[in-house]
Amino acid sequence: MDIQAFEPECPTPTPEIRTIREGADPQDLGLIKELANQERSIATALENSLDSLIAVDPEGQFAFAVRTDRMLDASILDGPQGIRRTFDFSNPRNLRSSSYSKAVMVYLQNTPWTTDMALQYACDTLLVSAANDSACWIYMRSYLVELFATYGPADLAQYLVDRYVVGTGSRFPPDERLLVLAAEQMRVVNGAPAPEVHLITPGASDTTKLSDIVRQHDYTALFFYSSTCDHCHEQMPGLQVIVNEVPSKKFQVIGIALDVDVTEFRQAIIDHGMNWPCYSHLIGWGEPAAKNMRSRRPPHSS
Repeated sequence: MDIQAFEPECPTPTPEIRTIREGADPQDLGLIKELANQERSIATALENSLDSLIAVDPEGQFAFAVRTDRMLDASILDGPQGIRRTFDFSNPRNLRSSSYSKAVMVYLQNTPWTTDMALQYACDTLLVSAANDSACWIYMRSYLVELFATYGPADLAQYLVDRYVVGTGSRFPPDERLLVLAAEQMRVVNGAPAPEVHLITPGASDTTKLSDIVRQHDYTALFFYSSTCDHCHEQMPGLQVIVNEVPSKKFQVIGIALDVDVTEFRQAIIDHGMNWPCYSHLIGWGEPAAKNMRSRRPPHSS
């Protein structure tokens, strides 16, 4: 079958339309209307193309995936319950399409934040919904653990690991990939020993061990920041007050800058009156301390 025969003719790709719209004069209503018409035309042509492909094999996986995705889109307005009624998280056939991970995400995104436990309950519900098929449940567990271990909140990732990876809720043994991820999560759980990291002051040749600093104080807070980050700057006055009011023996702040420029690093300390020691390897997001404290693996997809 020649797939190309079913491709719609798109006179202007959608990204190009968006670029033109961004640069258009808001008062040029004629151009804006024409761009909207072109986008509708492209969307209609795409839907017609998909219908043509479905007609070739109405019972095939492609047709099934397209119909499922359309029903999923239509159910989003009905919220999590509507999504769950429409999408079968225990159907392994759904697992063979990208709609599965999409359904998980839209379910979580549309979960009302009524309590602090809302996302936890949502994850529990998704795992129950996938429980009738082992492959679906195993995928759901891995996806949720990776999602929240990467993007937070960290306490939810920890809950999923504690209950569904190493706890009584684990229906199936975790694979090696998930065990590694769980071990990384356990490394930064509240109460666990901090990973050893070597800190360096830009321009200095010697490094300082975090463990050597920690043992000098009852409590040590690590403040990860960037010298060019306005949000980070907003947190600094509060830290200054705490450092001034609490004896250093009791409490110490350690600044770890995700910087790349030594001038910016030094100037930020002066401009914002950081009254605590600051360190940086000047390699931005590659900062070893940041990497050791947090895994950044993205969730895998089906």
